[in-house]
Amino acid sequence: MADDALARLQSGAADIAPEGGLTVKLAPGLTGDLAYQYIKQNARRGRTREATFNQPATTGMNNGVYELHAHLFGVSLSYAF
Repeated sequence: MADDALARLQSGAADIAPEGGLTVKLAPGLTGDLAYQYIKQNARRGRTREATFNQPATTGMNNGVYELHAHLFGVSLSYAF
């Protein structure tokens, strides 16, 4: 996405994305992995339409305010032989 497609409303406000995980040995050659990540993106203006033909996209086209937060989980099993 182009840099001018989203403009932060709070300058200098960082997005938050802490994460963690662990690996557990379940048996000889078998491991299980667990992972977690929380994502939070603070308020920013964005657009839902593109520039018209041969016109540059600008932040003046931004027509909405967006925030995002999500919890991501991951689980896997691995077998080595």
